[in-house]
Amino acid sequence: SVPMKKSLALLLTILGGLHASGFTAAAAVVIGPSGSTASAGSVHSAPFPASTVLDGLTVEGWTNLGSDGPPARPANHQNNHWITADNTLSDTITFDLGGSYELVGIEILNTSNTNWNDRETDTFTIETSTDGGANYGAPSGVITLQDYTAGFQMVPLSEAGVTHLRLNVTNDPNAGANTGTADTAVGLNEVRFLQIPEPSSGLLGCFGILLILRRRR
Repeated sequence: SVPMKKSLALLLTILGGLHASGFTAAAAVVIGPSGSTASAGSVHSAPFPASTVLDGLTVEGWTNLGSDGPPARPANHQNNHWITADNTLSDTITFDLGGSYELVGIEILNTSNTNWNDRETDTFTIETSTDGGANYGAPSGVITLQDYTAGFQMVPLSEAGVTHLRLNVTNDPNAGANTGTADTAVGLNEVRFLQIPEPSSGLLGCFGILLILRRRR
């Protein structure tokens, strides 16, 4: 019927507009920590295993900076981040996503260790695997990780069937706010993986938008 054809045409217009405006990235959803695991080449000590970057806890940071009082850490800040062994300024943290996903990006939160021997990440590269971790593609270009105070940093990706991902992290003694002997280790606070939602979810959302528009008409 003519009304149905107009409705379908309108839906196609909506879909085209959403795609052109980056709807896919905006509608991406986070893969939950359950089913995902993380491992690394070295661990600083028992409170700081690689698994903490998937625990959803981001409480960290310093207080009293720049004041008369000594720098302090917020309550319950421990065990929320991963730190390598002392004098280990680079490492690889490997993630098993617990399934196969079409990734559109990852979000990374640095540690807040600038004022504690600069145990944070300055730069990193990304490698992905689509065969259960047996083989990895070529690493990405070097990416600079922003400071913890800047919040989560979004890094776009576009790859289907990803089962595993590696972050090759480095704390560069010649980069960042603290340089030289202050750098003693490398670490991360939290990592999130963004995937494209199931097609049915996206279509339901579009049909919902169409229904609203029809009602307004």
